[in-house]
Amino acid sequence: MVDKNSKTPLHTQVKEYIFDLIKRQTGTSAMIPPENELCGKFGISRGTVRTAIMDLVKEGYLERVAGKGTFIKKHHQALSFATWLSQEKATAGIIERIENMFSVKKMGCRIQDIKMPYLEMERRLIVAAARGEAPDIASLIYLWTPILAYYDALLPLDDLYTYEIMNKLFPSTVAPLAYRDHIYGFNWSNAPNILYYNKRLLTELFGSGNFEAETYDDLSDNFIRIHEKSRGSVIPFSIPILDDEIFFLYNLFNFFYAFGGGLLNDDDEVIFNSEANIKAFKWLKNTIDSGKINIVNNFVANRELFAQGKMAFIIEGPWLLKQIESYNPEIKADPGLIGYCVLPKGPAGKSVSILWNHTLSVFRQCSDKELALEFVKFLATDKDVNEMYYRQAGMIPVLKDELYGNSLYDDSFGRVLKAQMEHALPIRPGKPDSFMMAITICAKASREILLGDADAAATLNNHASILREIYRTA
Repeated sequence: MVDKNSKTPLHTQVKEYIFDLIKRQTGTSAMIPPENELCGKFGISRGTVRTAIMDLVKEGYLERVAGKGTFIKKHHQALSFATWLSQEKATAGIIERIENMFSVKKMGCRIQDIKMPYLEMERRLIVAAARGEAPDIASLIYLWTPILAYYDALLPLDDLYTYEIMNKLFPSTVAPLAYRDHIYGFNWSNAPNILYYNKRLLTELFGSGNFEAETYDDLSDNFIRIHEKSRGSVIPFSIPILDDEIFFLYNLFNFFYAFGGGLLNDDDEVIFNSEANIKAFKWLKNTIDSGKINIVNNFVANRELFAQGKMAFIIEGPWLLKQIESYNPEIKADPGLIGYCVLPKGPAGKSVSILWNHTLSVFRQCSDKELALEFVKFLATDKDVNEMYYRQAGMIPVLKDELYGNSLYDDSFGRVLKAQMEHALPIRPGKPDSFMMAITICAKASREILLGDADAAATLNNHASILREIYRTA
């Protein structure tokens, strides 16, 4: 329905409604509702409806036939786009609007939106590609990109990485998309992890919602205070240990990086048993054993607990700010209930977090590569799309001149994201076929240490030897 109180002009809202009808129509000669029917439906003037219709006539989507009505014109260009974002409440509306914007820009192009659940997407895309049924384009996380490239499912996107574009990107966001001397994805948005805190909860416990933690030891001290002050009724923080391996490691890597560790170094050598990782595990284990960190949830349960004021802190990407509104309407009414800041500094003196960027890839089965590349570039670099995506989903643009030159991203949230981007790193998977096995080994070792009594150094040394063998023989 149209919103008469919206800043968006009424004829534009009607135009978007009609364009949605066009997108959903599979026939080539369907007639749109008559003008008087649309006037009655929306309670607006005929002139407003006619303006919307004539815009679409000029753009080639409709044709008026005297004495008969207004009909949808046949479209020749089409792209299929697979994404989990179009089925999530926080992002479904913005994805549809962005797709419509591209369709209007490329007269006659229709975007077929293929909705896939996030947790099933990697597997379903691999199966679809093997069957010859892959979409033209898909939104991915960067860890999936080299895996799909390994299966020869993706087209190289080297043509998009012009000298001008490369100079505007964070180097750390390009490397994870490369496989065997080609780049198989293009970042759609940058997503550094940051620390969120529940300001209302902190105010109730300590009389102030302000929060400061310079180091991880400072953060641990705050966990202790919350645990003691609430007498155990409030969860200070939680690691979703019950998630699948990638999600589990996604959370742990923030701590590995903070202490200077990880899975592989810059030379793709296994460093899982490094002193840095051992220190990180010991810090985590000490905090868990003191009753201050919960480790029996999954990531959805974590978001619910945080949104409902039952958990004080959570580490996630920029999307969380909009997603948690669906868990608690009060947050949508008063966004000031949630605070955010860069992650604490680790022993190296830097606030390091992982990147969990949204990326775009084109499948080899795509029949119109040039159109697909235009769509990818439009989603990732169009100024209006960037601004809409930030307002509705909290995601920041990939081009540095847009991120630092646009005042829109200089609000309190944008400043935190920009500061974290300066020290945000991707997970280094190494060889894609090795990484699929490696994450299982890493998760197994991590659970043995965090859930049981296993010695951190001995456990990591044992599993690191297995990892080296996997990477050596793959």
